[in-house]
Amino acid sequence: DSMTVDLHGFHWQTPKIVKFTSRAGGLSIKAQLFVPPNLDPTKKYPAIVHTHQAAIYQEVYVGPGPVKDNVAWYGFNQRLAELGYVVLNVDYRGSSGYGRDFAAADYRDLGGKDAVDVLSGVDYLKSLGYVDMNRLGVYGMSYGGHMVLTLLTKYPDVFRAGVDISGVADFVLNYESL
Repeated sequence: DSMTVDLHGFHWQTPKIVKFTSRAGGLSIKAQLFVPPNLDPTKKYPAIVHTHQAAIYQEVYVGPGPVKDNVAWYGFNQRLAELGYVVLNVDYRGSSGYGRDFAAADYRDLGGKDAVDVLSGVDYLKSLGYVDMNRLGVYGMSYGGHMVLTLLTKYPDVFRAGVDISGVADFVLNYESL
């Protein structure tokens, strides 16, 4: 057991599984919603959108599935919520676990409709009423980092900050180096 005493004592919240409709074609998108402990819906909280790595991953349902790494950022999103952030972890089109059509819905359209799915998640956050839309950030790693760059470039007025963790900036150069 490598868990520290602090980790054993940490109150792990069960994120709420939410659904919203994508602006791109009306596709139903699922996400995990983490909220600060003792959320006061009359206050405004900063928010962070997480875009997961590898477009084929899915992170909404933690457990066995086609991708075993679907819990990679679960603890970090928990920590962000504990620090007072609302966190939305989006399974945009291309994610596994929702059927073949959903998994293939980003074919030859990386950074297109899947990015609009993430923006639709921002619409969802706005509808909650307790998210400060002037303090909205986005972070992701690998393909999620590419998604961060896409969102900040195509929609510069939506997010105030973005963190690209080793994101793919150029797919042609990335695959030529293999």
